[in-house]
Amino acid sequence: MPIQTGMTKSCNKYHTVKSTTTCASIQDYYKISFADFYASNPSLVGQKPSPAQPSNGATTPSPIQSGITKNCKKFHQVKSTTTCASIQNYYKITMANLFKWNPAIGSTCKSLWMDYWVCVQA
Repeated sequence: MPIQTGMTKSCNKYHTVKSTTTCASIQDYYKISFADFYASNPSLVGQKPSPAQPSNGATTPSPIQSGITKNCKKFHQVKSTTTCASIQNYYKITMANLFKWNPAIGSTCKSLWMDYWVCVQA
């Protein structure tokens, strides 16, 4: 379950936020004051929570080139000896997918930048 940054570590109850949820509706439901609600949820912005987006399980490393797919599940760091062919062979992926997930490398792989991370599974 995705949770917000800064949430109190002693939390033992969670509420799933929907598009119609407001801070007031959560406070009313659990019979808590705004001060208590805010103390447990310090990263609230304004007074209308937003549904959290579930994570794909992979943390995006840095640096990455622009346009990399948002659904990447696995990354590879480019080294001085790395080529698109070596990435394709190692991960058993096609150039079409490598380019689709990493459009900044170019369709002919002329812009594979050393020390940057590329997506190798989405």
